[in-house]
Amino acid sequence: MNSEKKYECDKSFDEAIVASKFINFYPFVGKDYAKSKVKIMVLGDSHYHWDRKINEERYLTRRLILEDYLPKICPNGTHPYRHIRDLRYTAAMIKGDGYRHSDAIWDNLVFYNFFQKIVGKNPKAKKTIPPELKEESAKAFLEVFKIIMPDLIIAWGEDVKSCLPKDDKQWADHPDFKENLFSYESVPNTKIWHIQHPSRGFPYRTWRKKFENLSDVLGLSIG
Repeated sequence: MNSEKKYECDKSFDEAIVASKFINFYPFVGKDYAKSKVKIMVLGDSHYHWDRKINEERYLTRRLILEDYLPKICPNGTHPYRHIRDLRYTAAMIKGDGYRHSDAIWDNLVFYNFFQKIVGKNPKAKKTIPPELKEESAKAFLEVFKIIMPDLIIAWGEDVKSCLPKDDKQWADHPDFKENLFSYESVPNTKIWHIQHPSRGFPYRTWRKKFENLSDVLGLSIG
């Protein structure tokens, strides 16, 4: 295990996050995010009862990266926790160094879960998320991304796609990205890209090629 290395979170945005109205789970912000050439926020979906380890819910997202994920990567590149694979697949897609060798990219990324309450015991609980939570989470999303101000948001799966704010959307006019890339007219410099949820059946090499294509289309020098 990498227990000898200390992983860090940039807390410079915390004052604004604490002052927000709807943000409950504080985002993980990589220590080098602020100086990254292209700033990327990965938008996950949910926390569940099984991953709640402390009473202070607001730190769950950060604990996922700083305690469950990065320190527990084994010397041979494997990882003991299945629920980490979606994060590793996303890293491999962005960094391009393969499933076991792309994890360091998290020093440059933000991770934030969309739904701002624990939704249930497992992913099946997402089918019964109440409308009020969806609405409040959408408002929290607008708060957090205007605080973090990424160039690109990579959003996981259909549950998040269906809940993101619909007003002010402007879909990309490109044949490869017409239905999964957009921006908000009020914040035009931040692009939101919807991808397949990477928790299972995620061909990361295929998605790496799509990511490279996206980078070319947007004129972003990434990875």
